[in-house]
Amino acid sequence: MQGRLKRILRVLGRGRAVFILLGWGVMMAGSVLSAIFQGYLLPSTYYGGAGNSLPIGVWLPYLEVFGASVLAGIVMKDAARTILSFFVSYGLAAFLTYIVLALPGLVGTFPFADLLSRDAAVISFTAFFPITLLAGILGSVFGSGLSEKLL
Repeated sequence: MQGRLKRILRVLGRGRAVFILLGWGVMMAGSVLSAIFQGYLLPSTYYGGAGNSLPIGVWLPYLEVFGASVLAGIVMKDAARTILSFFVSYGLAAFLTYIVLALPGLVGTFPFADLLSRDAAVISFTAFFPITLLAGILGSVFGSGLSEKLL
């Protein structure tokens, strides 16, 4: 029993970066999807103009991505691996977001699947570029710097 447990822990230790990467991507997708479903990150919603106030719902997913990126940078302890893992998890999050938004068309429950898949791509791109990308990169660099400074 002890030998089997040690073997499982050794395998999990080797896959640590993969688990962090998967969790990071799923967290980013979940954060952005929750803001999309609440209507904050839709392309038709534009908060520009003379007013500088944004609803808190617009900033919340970006702060979540920044916080998760800082934590991932601290846990990974290697700046190069953290930045590379961010881009992979960013791609995973964008892919998961697109799949969730286009799923009714993919399974055939929506009559206009082409329209839905096109809109899902537009909404995913709008939600993930450029603020989410910048928040994630800055959080990754900040977390890597914290890990080198503190640990």
